[in-house]
Amino acid sequence: MNYILHLISLHSKYLQYLNISHNQVTQNNTLLVDYIKNYLIDKGNSLSGLNISNNNIGDKNMIEIMIGVSKNRTLKKLWFAETSITDFCGIIIGTSLKYDKKLELLDLSGNNIGNETFISVFKGIISNTKLSSLFLCNCKMEDKHLRVIKLLILFKLVSCYYVTS
Repeated sequence: MNYILHLISLHSKYLQYLNISHNQVTQNNTLLVDYIKNYLIDKGNSLSGLNISNNNIGDKNMIEIMIGVSKNRTLKKLWFAETSITDFCGIIIGTSLKYDKKLELLDLSGNNIGNETFISVFKGIISNTKLSSLFLCNCKMEDKHLRVIKLLILFKLVSCYYVTS
């Protein structure tokens, strides 16, 4: 992990996309999580995409990362698939959509999230006109929410929506 942190610090002003997916980051890697959060808060970065998918991040660490995301002004794409988050964190992510007017892609696939996250995300989508791609594959969605998705597509609130249950 120290090697990753060193590379990020060398290219911090120019880095546009950070992909640390499939790196066996666990809930114990708080140093890396703190570094990512602080990097996102740094106003000198130009990061437009962050992929931390397929790491056992968990709710506590994801909330720390979301603090950085909420203060970042350049991120357009977030891949948080299979990061071991639950509705507790999913609600926070959904709520952040209300205030994040630049996010275009959000992937929450493969997490232990369901109805409460969906409701929070739905409310956020109404306010967020930039979000065009939302991935909720293999989450615990109910059929009634699938009908809402069809309405979102019909009214062009989301142009690309992927859900499986």
